[in-house]
Amino acid sequence: MLSQLPTGMTLEHARGEVRKAIELCKEQAIKEGTVGLPNNYGDLLIRDAESGDLNAKKIVDKARKEGAIYKDIREFWNLNDLQRRMVI
Repeated sequence: MLSQLPTGMTLEHARGEVRKAIELCKEQAIKEGTVGLPNNYGDLLIRDAESGDLNAKKIVDKARKEGAIYKDIREFWNLNDLQRRMVI
């Protein structure tokens, strides 16, 4: 997809850029300690926010203020760490 944008980027260059982005995301995840989040983290996050956990509530409230609904929050946070980072 990147190579098809009007950037003049070749397919080979685009693949290299994506590989770099993946490696950077992996490094960030290790540094931030988010590699091992469970696959159902979105479900847990919403449950914990509703139970009064302040950290979870902060994340959920921020997303809600930005227009996300619980389904959006659940879907995003249920992605694995690399998927979430690549979306961003």
